[in-house]
Amino acid sequence: MNITANSGKSSALLFILLLLSTLTACKGAGNAMADEASGGTESTENSEKMAKEEIVRPAIISEVMGLQGTSLRSFPALIEANKKSDLAFRVPGQLEKVMVKSGSQVKKGQLLAQIDSTDYQNAYDDRIAKLNLAKTKYKQTTTLFKKRYASQAEVDAVTAELKAAEVAVKQAKTDLTYTKLRAPFTGAISHVDIENFQFIQPQQTIVQLQNTTQLDVQFDIPETLIKSLRKSDKYKSMCGKVKLASDNNNEIKACYKEHDSVPDQATRSYPVLFSLKNPENYNVLPGMSVDIELDFAELELATDNKGLLIPVEAVFDENDKQWVWKVTEDMRVTKTNVTVKGIVKDNIRIIDGLSAGDKVVAAGVSYLAEGQKIRPLTKERGL
Repeated sequence: MNITANSGKSSALLFILLLLSTLTACKGAGNAMADEASGGTESTENSEKMAKEEIVRPAIISEVMGLQGTSLRSFPALIEANKKSDLAFRVPGQLEKVMVKSGSQVKKGQLLAQIDSTDYQNAYDDRIAKLNLAKTKYKQTTTLFKKRYASQAEVDAVTAELKAAEVAVKQAKTDLTYTKLRAPFTGAISHVDIENFQFIQPQQTIVQLQNTTQLDVQFDIPETLIKSLRKSDKYKSMCGKVKLASDNNNEIKACYKEHDSVPDQATRSYPVLFSLKNPENYNVLPGMSVDIELDFAELELATDNKGLLIPVEAVFDENDKQWVWKVTEDMRVTKTNVTVKGIVKDNIRIIDGLSAGDKVVAAGVSYLAEGQKIRPLTKERGL
């Protein structure tokens, strides 16, 4: 009996322990499920938050400017004498003396060479004597004519003789002057072609004189650029910068002089001449190699100055049209159709779709989408 009672108490105690264990396990499982549910909710909220955060792309932004850019071109060129002349005597004779040599600097009117003037001086003196005689005869005859001791025919004869004598003296004086060769302008002797004491024929070159005070810059420009010169008269006032091949630190201003209207048959380029004043601080000589830099922007736009300039990289094609990403005030991009009218240096000329002061994305246009937010990476002002 006692054994049975004890056995019943043991069973009851075991049941209570099992029940408590089960309740504890259920509570732990419940807490775990609650924690799992809480963690899942937090993860979902984080995902939604991340989805709401917008990607802001860095972009190079350029301001749309008016036609104020440059179109610089550089051409190899050669220095030439602005004026050059092969000097020669106009009368024959033996060369008596050459006063200059190659490289000599001379002034206008300076004596360069002379031939033996003995014969020409004698001829002049003879003509002077004959002129004096003709004057005497003319005076005597006209006096007699007034007294009716000479006829009109005699007066006419001595008058003609006097005029002939005057012409002869003038010619003899000119020939005597021609025995001296003088510089017609200030410059430098580039070449001497004769030796002393040689017999000289008329028009035989004695020396070559070049004007080095004013020099020419000769270069060729391609056919595509010569069109710019034909569109406007602005090229007549066009100037450029000349740099010596041996000294790029110094620049010399050179301005338009003339250009050929017929191209070179081999290169199809057009010869052009610019003029410059020889600087005083260093010497520039004919034959020197130089580079000349010209700005063709004004000429290229001379007949049509409408439009704006934006970087070439800002324009992209889509559906056979040209577009740019225009930047709004809140730093978002909107695709804008533009009308392109040529290229000026590294910029594209736009004639419709934008206004001066607008901002466009200048690089990386293929990575953007409509309405996308951007931040400036580099802000450019000049185009």
